[in-house]
Amino acid sequence: MQEDNEDDYFGTWEYVNKRMIWMQRKKKQFSLSHLHLQQRTPPTPQLDRISELPDHLLHHILSFMPMQMAIQTSVLSTRWRHLWKHTQVVDFHTLPLSFWESVDYSPISRSLDLIESPAIESFTVVGHVGFHSHPHLGKWVDFALSRNVHTLRIGLMSSFPSTRFFKLPESLFTNNGQTQKLEVLFLSYMDYTPPPGVTFSGSGFASLHTLVLAKCKLDDRTVELLLLECLVLEVLVLDRCVELANVNIRGPNLKLQHLAFKWYKDNHNDGEFRLLDVDTPGLLTLIYSGDLTNIRLKNCQGFGKIILLGKEEKINEANIDHIRELINQVTQVRTLGVNSQFLQFVAKEYYMKGNPISLEFENLEHLFWYGSLGSSNDVYNLVSFIGDCPFLENCAIDFREQCWPAFCSIVRECNVKPEFVEVEGALHQLYHGGCLRKLKSIIVICFSGFDGEMMLVRLLLEKAVNLQKLELLWRNYPVDMTDNVLQNIVCISDEAPDVVEDLQEDSIKEKVNSFPKASRDVQVQFSHRWEYHNWYSSFGV
Repeated sequence: MQEDNEDDYFGTWEYVNKRMIWMQRKKKQFSLSHLHLQQRTPPTPQLDRISELPDHLLHHILSFMPMQMAIQTSVLSTRWRHLWKHTQVVDFHTLPLSFWESVDYSPISRSLDLIESPAIESFTVVGHVGFHSHPHLGKWVDFALSRNVHTLRIGLMSSFPSTRFFKLPESLFTNNGQTQKLEVLFLSYMDYTPPPGVTFSGSGFASLHTLVLAKCKLDDRTVELLLLECLVLEVLVLDRCVELANVNIRGPNLKLQHLAFKWYKDNHNDGEFRLLDVDTPGLLTLIYSGDLTNIRLKNCQGFGKIILLGKEEKINEANIDHIRELINQVTQVRTLGVNSQFLQFVAKEYYMKGNPISLEFENLEHLFWYGSLGSSNDVYNLVSFIGDCPFLENCAIDFREQCWPAFCSIVRECNVKPEFVEVEGALHQLYHGGCLRKLKSIIVICFSGFDGEMMLVRLLLEKAVNLQKLELLWRNYPVDMTDNVLQNIVCISDEAPDVVEDLQEDSIKEKVNSFPKASRDVQVQFSHRWEYHNWYSSFGV
């Protein structure tokens, strides 16, 4: 099975651990600060006030450190020698890595034997595993469960020369009492199918409210058992899990409130039709990535937020009715995220026929757009749809090439100038939308000043009569790092063909500021650095 492009190929990609970079920077800052103190004359005696703190506060401080760093504090003084053994947060965020030799994981296992805490809040093991290495997964998981862990994160990645799925111990499949306290479970690259002779029992997860399975081996029946027996499950994330075909999200006692689902890229190669069938009256949030013809919604009137990231391919005429029925189910949402497949449907059904959109998104306040705009028609259709949402106040437009930021997966910024086609005679489509009377805030992510981006900015400024802020966040170069759902690891290309040269920021700013503005109060802001979650949380969603 071919792995998709988001899996990290070792031939041309350099792997960077974000946590290690952070630690190195802090170490450098500390060294410079220490050097500055040494240069002062005369030196001022320093009191060790931290060591005077009570044990529970020192344990709390240690909980913010990776385990390797927490263990190193044992050499500070006799006061610190055994403090790390009583931590309630065990975090091995940087596993040793060798692509060609077997790694010795016994130091990690030995350190767990020394921990004396009777209960731990969180246990995390994250990192890449070489082809010849065999982590002590069973021992690590059994240790965490024996200490009544509340949050368990096992994020291993091994995709060279082929993808490996790591076997989980039987204790995670049977009701043995050790999983009763588990509240949050994150797994990646795990085989989540029960071992031979073991019957899966989800009743052991009596307290589990959040389950995230990313790139795991998983079958439809296991999903059904999880939903049937995990009675307090509120958050479910299934990110590109292999062997899923017909996934039913339903259950008589289901309390699920937030669902995120992404089809594995190569699942369609098996020739079978796939379907995600969601029938959950209490569901508040749905994030979906895949062909819009492979999802069906029922009894989902309570949706407040939905993100539908369809395949960026032309819509088949035979699927129009299915997509129409799907979109009619989500017109009541307050927050909507879409990409090109949604816009294709809207244009095909309405704007290309010269009609305003009849779908009534009367509650829509926040709109997110993901991906590039391939033609002037795409720009006009997007502006028209924004105008046809009478109460839309906030709009975020994300031009990054990987349109899965909603899932906190690896997101690469667009280094290559996207193709943009100026379609002759497309201008008439613009004026089917309203005048954007309610729109107050627009944020544009990964702005480069390309033709389609400038065209969109110009039209929004011309039509948004009450716009207060337009924030343009420049594309960061070199490629910025964004957290994976489990691993703070990204890949940075050594060679990026057709990389856009300097953005010529001054000329772009001058041109944007010269655009006609329908609102007298609008403030246009440009920013270089931005944190991934800042723009998202600013909408209060």
